[in-house]
Amino acid sequence: MIRGSVNWGGPAALPADAVLEVRLSDISRQDVAAPVIAEITVVPHGGRAPLPFELRYDPSSIEPKRSYAVRATIRSGGQLLFTTYSTAHVITGGSPSSVDLELVRVAGETFGEADTVALREAAIGKEVRRYRVVSGAHSAGDYSSRWTAYFDRSGLRYLEEKSDQADYGSAQCAYTFEQGVLRTYISRETRTILDPARPAGKEQCALQLGFDGKGRLSEKGKSVDGRPVPVESTEVHVARARAKFLSEEAARVGGAFDGNVEARGNEPFWMIRVEGSSARLRTPDEPNGEQWMDGQWTRSEGGPWVYEARHKDAERSPSLRLELTKGQCVDSMSGAERPLRATLIRDGRRMEGCATTVLKPHAPTGK
Repeated sequence: MIRGSVNWGGPAALPADAVLEVRLSDISRQDVAAPVIAEITVVPHGGRAPLPFELRYDPSSIEPKRSYAVRATIRSGGQLLFTTYSTAHVITGGSPSSVDLELVRVAGETFGEADTVALREAAIGKEVRRYRVVSGAHSAGDYSSRWTAYFDRSGLRYLEEKSDQADYGSAQCAYTFEQGVLRTYISRETRTILDPARPAGKEQCALQLGFDGKGRLSEKGKSVDGRPVPVESTEVHVARARAKFLSEEAARVGGAFDGNVEARGNEPFWMIRVEGSSARLRTPDEPNGEQWMDGQWTRSEGGPWVYEARHKDAERSPSLRLELTKGQCVDSMSGAERPLRATLIRDGRRMEGCATTVLKPHAPTGK
């Protein structure tokens, strides 16, 4: 038996007709639909989160060398309201037989900051500082958008975008990726009604798409002003194309940056080594080095890579900022050439130097 609970964002209570479905599936193969091993349906009757569940399955259907996962959905009036977006492994490979599932809202007329945060956390967790963050903008005619992408060592994991389509409306979209493959896409659009046979005004459109490990469409849902409507094939094509374009833009801006850096300067001497989220800074006053923690790399299009971290001593609050700009840099002491210019800002004091880093080839992140 698998025991667990289901939590969801949004309203504290579900609609009276809401239905929770929990499934145990064999996810060993990504090129086929995941076979369902067991499933249950629960009617919460307007219950509040978290909602406990027990899922019984036949132990003889489990093979130790295969992989299994639990996912859940909540529907109301035939419309998908909430779903899981992260993989909850269970049973085999050292995975537990209990799991707490976090569901993300995928239906509704609005998509606010709380929904954005919930989806982001479902995709990459709450420890955002573990990710390299890059942002950029794109415009074409009356269309403009701003996007933010989150990378880990496997590549692009999550991307969010806000766009303005002038008189045609606006949209907010979110994309999740695994191993370079688009896995989920959701959007909320406010669109101008162009059909002359309809009253003038705006309409709210919500679209949700899910893809398997090969990038094939596996789940879809759409509503207009809260009413379920069919998903058009062109919408799937546009979502894939947009994901490919944005993932390539994010990779270009991010430069497949690894985050492991050594930078140094002279007069006065300083040297900092950054490995992931931690760093050690050496100066004449601290020859053994000061430890810095919880650092994060960010970059806006056209700007430098920026690393900011906190001191390991919680009682101290000095600031540390390292900026890297691509360009030939010559060490003033050794004469060695470095590929990056570095600026270290510590407690408001600015020091210049050079840096080297690791750049890795990146795999395409859109399919």
